[in-house]
Amino acid sequence: MNKYYKTAFLGIAFLLAAGCARPAQEQTLPATTATLPTSATPTAPAPAAPTAVQTSMETLVSDSKYQSPSTTFSMQLPRDWNCSETGDFQTNCEQPQGNAALLVRVTATGYPLDAEAFSAFTHGEMVSQYADVKEYREVDRKEEIGLISLLSTWREDQTYIQGRDLFLQSQTMVLHVHMRSNQDAWEANQQLFDDVAESIETYPAAVGETPLYVFKNDYTAPDLFFELEVPSAWTRFVDVASVEKTVVEGFLSPDLSASIQVAVYRQGSTISRDIKADKTLEIMRKLYGWDLRVSHDKALPDGRERLEWYATRRGIKGVSYFDSYATSLYIFSVLWDEPLEDIYYETLDEIINSFSRR
Repeated sequence: MNKYYKTAFLGIAFLLAAGCARPAQEQTLPATTATLPTSATPTAPAPAAPTAVQTSMETLVSDSKYQSPSTTFSMQLPRDWNCSETGDFQTNCEQPQGNAALLVRVTATGYPLDAEAFSAFTHGEMVSQYADVKEYREVDRKEEIGLISLLSTWREDQTYIQGRDLFLQSQTMVLHVHMRSNQDAWEANQQLFDDVAESIETYPAAVGETPLYVFKNDYTAPDLFFELEVPSAWTRFVDVASVEKTVVEGFLSPDLSASIQVAVYRQGSTISRDIKADKTLEIMRKLYGWDLRVSHDKALPDGRERLEWYATRRGIKGVSYFDSYATSLYIFSVLWDEPLEDIYYETLDEIINSFSRR
């Protein structure tokens, strides 16, 4: 996004190359199909708890195709499984015995992501999905244009699980298909999952004015100051080196053109009103550029102060909220590359409105 990002993220394991993707001209295409890679079985699976083996009936897909409520995709679902919908963009299916499951969801991205941004999207979703599991291991990965397939194993309580995640990009949407089963039942489910994957058709023209990045995770700021809802596909980072006595946490959009950032400065002594304002601007200029200028400043009823600002040299704009508590100061900011303001405005506004004090 800017020089700050290009330097601050060196040494972070999930470093993404800096630079701003630009929207490609949208086209209206017919339904999209893709030849998806077949599943693989790990060469050295972890030990698994015993489970019942499925019958042949449970390895069949339905005769008719399922159409999602958003009309953005269709597919054949597993026959005789229990299926439901979570809103317009997520479909969930579970085997009656509870040993296998399928989740399909669609995320609108605003414009087609390039290969690097698509990979970053995939990384963000995988980190989000598997953050709380034990013994996670990626055992197979396949990448093609517009398609990433990952095969993984992990443990939940004492049960070992195997799963396959497919990410299929189609113009301005990404379809994520998550398939899983108890590990010792994976082979029995493999053909079913392959048949489900091969039946997928996407309809990118149906995305229309769909809100971007509708799937969110809860985020709690350092020192438990407040909570936010952040897009699950955005990549988290932590920076403790750029500003003295300050921890910066945040989330980057896949194209690096928008960001959520929370900076917590710990002074060690009570922060006065005058120090609060001066220190806030000092920290923001270290993070976003010495030429940062505030275009609007407003005191809010809850004690926070709201700043609208821009930094011309780096071509970014932002909105920041700051306040102090005892010996600490926090700054919550959303920022974006100026050319993409129209694309990201509503998404960032939703994030701002999700703010709640602890």
